[in-house]
Amino acid sequence: MGLLTAASIVFVAGILRGMTGFGFALVAAIGLAHVWPPAMATPVVLLLELVVAVVLLYGLDRAAIEPRRLVRLCLGGVAGTAIGTLMVSGLPAAWAKPALDTAVFVSALAALAHVSAPRLDTPAWAAAVGFLVGLFAGAFAVGGPFVVVWFLAVGAQPAAIRANLIVFFAVVDFAAVAFRWPTIGIPAEAWGHAAMLLPPAFLGTWAGGLLFRRVNAAWWRRIAAYSIAGGAVLSLARSLLS
Repeated sequence: MGLLTAASIVFVAGILRGMTGFGFALVAAIGLAHVWPPAMATPVVLLLELVVAVVLLYGLDRAAIEPRRLVRLCLGGVAGTAIGTLMVSGLPAAWAKPALDTAVFVSALAALAHVSAPRLDTPAWAAAVGFLVGLFAGAFAVGGPFVVVWFLAVGAQPAAIRANLIVFFAVVDFAAVAFRWPTIGIPAEAWGHAAMLLPPAFLGTWAGGLLFRRVNAAWWRRIAAYSIAGGAVLSLARSLLS
């Protein structure tokens, strides 16, 4: 039953990731924490994220990538991931789940701030946003909504957002696994769980990619906003019920 639940969770997470370019960790981190403790769920999410990111790179619309924004995001993201990994390694086990809930809820709330702020489209802001996402990703495998709300605020188009996010999360996910492996470690069971969950993750990502080609920009923005709001509600509900 636990594996079936986990498979359903990563399938839904894959659909969201394939359609929007983000959201896999937001859904999977919340859902898998009901199946396994954070010490197991977080590395499983990171491993699945990394493989899904590599798969998405093959079908990427490279013409939509914006190097000016992407390079700064990635530099900040790698730095933040390193610090986030070190930060969580000193966190007492009893605090891990509340910290994870807080991370998911705060990141989701940030994405609900529907603002138009083209003045934030600077190298410094890109690096800062990347650092913040990396910090949360390294610690808890979440944080994507921060960069999504930044892209929306500066006026980026859905195709560009999705393409940039696919590359950015591939870099951050690789950094998160690379930093976590020699410091905190990745349980042997996590590799096995991730391997068993790859088929539903792939299937969901493929389905999400097909859906992306069928929705217009307005619907894409609505789906992104509703998905993040749903993540916030689920995070709050889990905190209240646990």
